[in-house]
Amino acid sequence: MKRLWLTAICCCVALSLARAQERAISGTVFDAHDSCPLIAATVSLKGSTVSVKTDKNGCFTLKADGEAWLIVRYNGYKTVEVPVRQRALIDVALQKDQQTDEQALLSNDER
Repeated sequence: MKRLWLTAICCCVALSLARAQERAISGTVFDAHDSCPLIAATVSLKGSTVSVKTDKNGCFTLKADGEAWLIVRYNGYKTVEVPVRQRALIDVALQKDQQTDEQALLSNDER
């Protein structure tokens, strides 16, 4: 009986370690309205200094574990947080930030 419990505990530890391993995550960041890729959007790991920029096709690749969250930012768009959840491919559609557009219009009118 003792041996069975020890085996079960070892299996649980092994599974949790396997789940926490980093692997390559890739995807595309694009405009939700017209599906155009967003070049040089920032994709970063929440709580980390790791970040990458999207390429000319809106694509990114970085390493993360399955419990990580991605923070995706692009000027003039709403920032979003996306859970990795063991996925290897994550596409992110960003919405334009209406508040930013309105602020730009107001500052232009003030000139």
